[in-house]
Amino acid sequence: MIARILAWLLLLGAVAAAGRDGFVLLETGSYSPVALGEIWQTAAPASLQLIEHSLPSFLWANVLAPPLRWPTSATLAGPAVILLLLAGRGRRRKWRSGSFS
Repeated sequence: MIARILAWLLLLGAVAAAGRDGFVLLETGSYSPVALGEIWQTAAPASLQLIEHSLPSFLWANVLAPPLRWPTSATLAGPAVILLLLAGRGRRRKWRSGSFS
């Protein structure tokens, strides 16, 4: 249940980022997607700097920093799809009329 909620929130963020990128494309005529790191830097710069300084440099440079340079829509949509696939549809109960067992 929580995985599905998180997946849908990530997917909503991906759609919002793609919409923003689409509006910028229509306005300027050039495609310039917003990177996830730009959004994080705008929303909470102190937390981004804290994580950068807390992690070993090889971990920051090779694991966390590259996805922060990717387009936000793709970076959020990927984990959302994976979570939705892993969470599945869940168990659905089938009720038969006249049966209480």
